[in-house]
Amino acid sequence: MLWRTDGLMDPAMYSSVAVAEVGGARQNVGVTREHLFGVAPADGKVLWKVPFGSSVVVAQTPVVVGGLVYITAAGGTGSRCYRLAAPDRAEKVFSNKVMLNLPGGVAAHAGHVYGYSDGRGWTCQSLRTVEEVWAAKEFPKGTLTIADGRLVLLTEDAGTVALARAAPDDFEVVSRFTLAPQSKKRPPNARVWTVPVVANGRLYLRDQEHLSCFDLRP
Repeated sequence: MLWRTDGLMDPAMYSSVAVAEVGGARQNVGVTREHLFGVAPADGKVLWKVPFGSSVVVAQTPVVVGGLVYITAAGGTGSRCYRLAAPDRAEKVFSNKVMLNLPGGVAAHAGHVYGYSDGRGWTCQSLRTVEEVWAAKEFPKGTLTIADGRLVLLTEDAGTVALARAAPDDFEVVSRFTLAPQSKKRPPNARVWTVPVVANGRLYLRDQEHLSCFDLRP
């Protein structure tokens, strides 16, 4: 063991850490059901933590945009945004319920955050005005990532993979196909929940024991 955090004993959630840089120093930003926090990657020192109470599991990785940290959860928790004013200080910018996301994650592009919000559908939220820009219920719930200015969506029920524009003017799906094969080992209450990954021009999609790779290069 190299280090262990001191003063952060919250139960872990289904979230990964994100990397932020404040004042020329890197820190790992994470979330539990009780706190949003930043720790030093060299020694695990807790640099800051703020309350983040959620009545449901938290499956979202914090989104770091410049000096801002954005996090969301469902169950009435909503979205919150903090400014990293110093390596050891996070100041709240806003808190509202535009984005109620569980699961699937959210992604940021050009000053906006995109994700599926319970009750609203696929939603675009402005980081500047903090309000909803648009919401669309015509495409089913799922996970997403952003690559090259496009939303890559994966629906949780049918396993539909779709490409949509990451734009604040409207929600438009430009192409789609159905993921195959799909897992037969999923429990009855489970869905396709793994977030799509784009790396080196390839799209990776996982459904339980199946991992699929698609070439996205021209």
